[in-house]
Amino acid sequence: MTRLEDRQILMRDIARARADGARLAPACALAGLDPRTLQRWKTGDRLSISDRRPDADRPVPSHALSEAEQARIIAVANEPRFSETPPGAFGHECAAHDESSTRWRCRYPHQPAPGRSAPGDEVILLLLDINMPGISGLDLLPKIKGSKPRLPVFVISVYGDADTVSRARKRGAEEFLTKPIDFAKLRRDIMTVHADAMRRDV
Repeated sequence: MTRLEDRQILMRDIARARADGARLAPACALAGLDPRTLQRWKTGDRLSISDRRPDADRPVPSHALSEAEQARIIAVANEPRFSETPPGAFGHECAAHDESSTRWRCRYPHQPAPGRSAPGDEVILLLLDINMPGISGLDLLPKIKGSKPRLPVFVISVYGDADTVSRARKRGAEEFLTKPIDFAKLRRDIMTVHADAMRRDV
């Protein structure tokens, strides 16, 4: 993002160049600026207000922790038994009844849990690594399939032994990808899933 002061300097220099007979496109190119960007700066108050992001309207995510949950996290974090515990471990203690979604929300408050899309988004495929912070992908897989049975899930792991593959298949994985991943095959599989999703929408 270009600072307000830099915008004003660029606008002044380009205006001087134009007054001396330079054409707009070469003057912008010399300044490393696209003429369309210059036009956007001229509209509204972009030459008087530097950054609108601090004042932007940011709705609270639907999966955000409630005030009661935040208070519970602080209470647990202040217990003597956690005086030397890394902050990442608190999610386990704050999750009642081993709810993986609560642990995820403690660790990643701004990201929807795997298998849960934000409003307006459609998830057509989930790539699920077995090794994740706080929970195994194999334990999370049946919960995802329970809430979204039609969502294809590709499980990823460095371990491709028959037992691990069998467990993933039995819990609902459509594909099992062993690291290092064959990205050419993965791309073909993703295109197939996308084509199936498009046919369902027709």
